Amino acid sequence: MTSISERIFKSLIAMLALVYTGVALAADDSLREAQRMLNLGQPAQALEILSPMESQLAGESRFDYLYGLALFETGHTGKAIFALQRTVDNDPSFAAARLDLARVFFIEDQLAEARSHLLILRDQNPPPAARREIRNLLARIDSRTRPGKNRYQAYTEIATGFDSNANAATDTSSFLGFVLDPESRATDSPYASYGIGGEIQRPLEPGLIWSTRADLGQRNYPDASFVNTTLGSIRSRIRKVADTTQYSGGLMAYRLNTDGKLNSQGIGLEGDYQRQLNGKTYFGLLGKLTMIRYADNQDVRDVDQFLVGSTISRVFGASGLGNAGATLLLGRDNARQSGSKYSRYIAGLRAFVTWNFNNKVRIQTMAGISRSAYDDVFFPQQTNQDRRDTLSQITLRVSWKINRHWLLNYSYSHQKNNSNVQIFGYDRDVTGVSLRRILR
Repeated sequence: MTSISERIFKSLIAMLALVYTGVALAADDSLREAQRMLNLGQPAQALEILSPMESQLAGESRFDYLYGLALFETGHTGKAIFALQRTVDNDPSFAAARLDLARVFFIEDQLAEARSHLLILRDQNPPPAARREIRNLLARIDSRTRPGKNRYQAYTEIATGFDSNANAATDTSSFLGFVLDPESRATDSPYASYGIGGEIQRPLEPGLIWSTRADLGQRNYPDASFVNTTLGSIRSRIRKVADTTQYSGGLMAYRLNTDGKLNSQGIGLEGDYQRQLNGKTYFGLLGKLTMIRYADNQDVRDVDQFLVGSTISRVFGASGLGNAGATLLLGRDNARQSGSKYSRYIAGLRAFVTWNFNNKVRIQTMAGISRSAYDDVFFPQQTNQDRRDTLSQITLRVSWKINRHWLLNYSYSHQKNNSNVQIFGYDRDVTGVSLRRILR
């Protein structure tokens, strides 16, 4: 005879089966209605039906395709990429989804990605209408990337905020019996800044792009004018984009002025490599070699710096709206002057998370720690150990894309440098808001 517990268990299984069947039938009805709205040219109504179902059905090919198409047709192209990419990953033979994904990549100006999907479709002997669409899109990509056709983008930006330690200095008033002057002690101040910049890209051949970017910014501190800064930088590099890999390398240079006078300047080589391991995971390598030179009265700090790093990151979230990863950095500063104490080894680790709430709002966070091990003792009167610094940092950035020309940012960062040489330890908090105008 069947026990009471067995009968209860079987009844629960039957009830769950009925509930699941009812949910599945309701979802199927909603998907059919969303399909009908799309066929009628009413993507907003389709999106209204599909959005509440995302947490339940994301990952199911039919839902992902309809959801991605509704997002695409309503202008949410950034989010549409994630849904359509998931559809193609789950069903590589879904030609319609792959074509729509290529169209979204094209609109988002990710031309290498669009081309790779179109070439896959072209090789599958598509029907005449699809063949014409593929041919037209490839021609438009070629017209944008043909050698000699330059592309430009520029920006202007204003910002304001507060810095708790504008000169990144110790909060102690004396060291080794000497009273520190005000410019050598932590000074807080509000700040106002402005910046301009731009980039030019010149395709050399399909998938090979030369680009040059220049930036110039000025930050003024009313209560700490002795650290008013002007920073200019320029980068020129060649980038090679393939289906799952990307390489780039080139030259960089910068100049930093403090209170209207040279603080430091540098020139160097830099390069990186990125590979897509699968649909959601990326691996990268980077390297930099920079000659850093200071003003004549600080030339004891001149170094040649070498850095290498490795990054691993992964897309996450039901619609792939998040990205998380970590970067490991290792390096060495070699002092140029004989007897300089500024040679050191560098090791650092950074972890980051980015989340796109939609195609307009993004939040970025980063936490990092780096260790500097110098080759020499700085002040034997205080300690006979070689200098050791540990810098920890946390940053938060929230961006709101008002429209294609305006970007509003809020940022906060905290830095703490612990050192066995008291005068080099400090705490710093910086908060600010900026408004950027993008010119295309």
